[in-house]
Amino acid sequence: SEMCIRDSAEILGRDDFTLAWAEQAERYRKDDREVMESGVPKIHYEEPQTAPDGRRRWLRTSKIPLRDTQGGIFGVFGCYEDITERMETVSALRRFESIVSATSDLVAYIDRDERHRACNRAYAEAVGREMDQVEGASLREVFGARLYDEVVAGPLRRALGGQEESLRRWIVLPGGERRFYDARLMPDLRLGRSVEGVVLSARDL
Repeated sequence: SEMCIRDSAEILGRDDFTLAWAEQAERYRKDDREVMESGVPKIHYEEPQTAPDGRRRWLRTSKIPLRDTQGGIFGVFGCYEDITERMETVSALRRFESIVSATSDLVAYIDRDERHRACNRAYAEAVGREMDQVEGASLREVFGARLYDEVVAGPLRRALGGQEESLRRWIVLPGGERRFYDARLMPDLRLGRSVEGVVLSARDL
């Protein structure tokens, strides 16, 4: 149904070259042959697919050889997960990182679970961590429970609810340094859908 196939009868007896994803047919057939000839499953690999409406989708695919009662291989069982939205998010985060990497302002992207998905070097240095130690960590973990509860939690949750937030105040950073910041929390709204996350930016005044 995700690929606009209304009934299995529409594809039974047809090969990949006659379906919407004909552009990728040779790649798919090559994978099928490898699995059947080697007898080794090919698990959780990523590949593109052209949908009937012409859009490019990304799939996480697994293919497993089908065996008869004698152990002979007679076909391939394939299944996939549509990871297009996830891939688009990763791409957007990479663009985000490239845009903010040079600024001296503190910038981070926070997801709906209140975890950092990206940040720039200035942000990581301000909280006393390496960038890879910030990414994936929650705001509470990075800022500490007291700063999170007293300063961050309220504005963040309102921003995740779709409201732009701002604050100007003195903040004691995790390392003990006291700085005055002008901060903004901007909801990341995707084409009218629910808020996907929040862009947090702060300027040291």
